[in-house]
Amino acid sequence: MPPPRPRRRHRLAALLCAAAGATGCGERADSFQPNGLLRATGGLTDEQSSSIDAALAELFGSPDEPRLPPELPRMAELCDLAALQQAAGPVASHEVGVTQGLYRRHCARCHGVTGDGRGPTARYQSPYPRDFRRGVFKWKSTYRDAPPTVADLDRVLEHGVPGTAMPSFRLLSEEEREILQQYVIYLAIRGQTERALVSLVADELPAGEPLRLEGDLRDEVMSESLAPIVAAWVDAESDVVSPPDSSEVDDRLIARGRDLYHSEKAGCFKCHGAAGQGGAVAGKDYEIDYDRWTRERVVARPSDAVAHLVRQDLPIRPSRPRQLIGATPHGGDATADLYRRVHQGIAGTTMPAVGGAYPGQPGSLTDEEVQSVVVYLQSINPKESPL
Repeated sequence: MPPPRPRRRHRLAALLCAAAGATGCGERADSFQPNGLLRATGGLTDEQSSSIDAALAELFGSPDEPRLPPELPRMAELCDLAALQQAAGPVASHEVGVTQGLYRRHCARCHGVTGDGRGPTARYQSPYPRDFRRGVFKWKSTYRDAPPTVADLDRVLEHGVPGTAMPSFRLLSEEEREILQQYVIYLAIRGQTERALVSLVADELPAGEPLRLEGDLRDEVMSESLAPIVAAWVDAESDVVSPPDSSEVDDRLIARGRDLYHSEKAGCFKCHGAAGQGGAVAGKDYEIDYDRWTRERVVARPSDAVAHLVRQDLPIRPSRPRQLIGATPHGGDATADLYRRVHQGIAGTTMPAVGGAYPGQPGSLTDEEVQSVVVYLQSINPKESPL
């Protein structure tokens, strides 16, 4: 009898292991990868792109030697330089119980050294790993356009994201997780800064002129573009969505949520299906769409440079509405988690908000109506009883 063929998951595991070995955890990295697609879409010249790289290096350093911009003092409230230095660089240990290069050891194979979500194993994952550079995160407690809180990042690190390749890092110490949180924030702010500088060069400077981040222009960029980015992160705690007190669950509340789920007012059924089976089963009422990280790669008439970069990038995948029955929600199944998902949607995705975009603003559903939809969702996908 011939030997059994290796199962597909074993072959995939071998590919992942091979890719993980290509990350170069112990190797140095002199510079971050530029956001080439963003720059090509903006029509930047090589000289302009190099000038942005120089400005970013001056402000934030390199993957091996991070810096904090001195003109952004509030960033020190988010990131301790010593913590960033322990997270950055090649993996090494020069003292018992202390590991250097924590980010490269635990995160870079999926999220990439630059935090662009394009580590060597990213291609084999669905959904793709998060690209931190926009500063947009899905699983959080804050309003849609606000960054996550530190507690949100810690929760994802501690518990992982069910149904995805994002594992739990509960076995790491609290100190190590805190170091990784700070480094993720550092990568996000650096990526947001790159986006702001590209926009400045493409839209405000004379054609072909490189960026010279000095004098009045430097002061203006720091105060009007970069300081607000940092402030949003520092003040994220003030943007937390607070669910109302839980109502007593009864058949009337469930029925009200069911009616809203199937109504045009909430429109949940159009993407998630009448029975919550997911997959955009609403036929003609559903239009194929893409999340925020993918949408800028879907260009109707791309230039040759943009088309080349898109071909070299991860394969484009359309958004696929989540299955609501028989599956653990990616962002958690606690009542508060579900309330925030319905109220604010999921940042960066096609899942819309039905609550207000900021405190006090009315949404398409009232807070009580959102709560009834949550109760209905829990009724069709109850938690399993503990063994």
